[in-house]
Amino acid sequence: QIARAMGAAKVVGISSNVEMVKALGVDECVNYREVDWVGHLQGRNFDVFVDCVGGAWSDSHRVLKPSNAAFVPVSGEDVQQPIGVFFLFGMLWSTFSRKFMSLFNYPKYHFMVAANGQTKDLNELAQMADNGQLRSIVTEFPFTKDGIVDMYTKGQSGRAAGKLVMKIR
Repeated sequence: QIARAMGAAKVVGISSNVEMVKALGVDECVNYREVDWVGHLQGRNFDVFVDCVGGAWSDSHRVLKPSNAAFVPVSGEDVQQPIGVFFLFGMLWSTFSRKFMSLFNYPKYHFMVAANGQTKDLNELAQMADNGQLRSIVTEFPFTKDGIVDMYTKGQSGRAAGKLVMKIR
C-alpha cells in the first residue's frame, strides 16, 4: 500500500496469505510456502525491497536491480532473541556491514522509520492513512479471560494477519 501510494508501477508481495495480500492491492503475490520466491523473482530487477518480517537481506540482492536499489527493513532480523549486550552488538554490526556492503553492488540499506525524534516518515504515513491510501487489518478480541487467551494464542501462532487489539470497552 505504501509503495503504491508513493507511485510504484508494480508491487509484488511475498506471503503465504495470498488472498489478504492481494486484497491490499499488490499486482502479484508469491506464496513462499509453495514457490521459491528468490528463484521466481530473480532477474526482475526491482528498485526497492521492503522486508516486513525479517531475514530477506541475504537474498534481496538477487531480485533487486544491480545498482541504485534499496533494501528497507521494517522489523528486526531475529525478533525471538532476548535483548541484551550481544543482541545490540549484533544489530549494530549487521547495520554497519550492510551499509558497507552497499558500496559493493549490494542494495542500499535504509531504515523506514527513524528514531530520535525524526518523525518525517511517520508523518507521511499518517497523511497517507488520513487520505485513505492505507488500509489496516485489525482483529479485535474481547477483554475477557477467553479473549486474552485467544489473542495471545493467535499472536504466537505466526499466522496473525494485521494487528491484534484488545477491546477494553
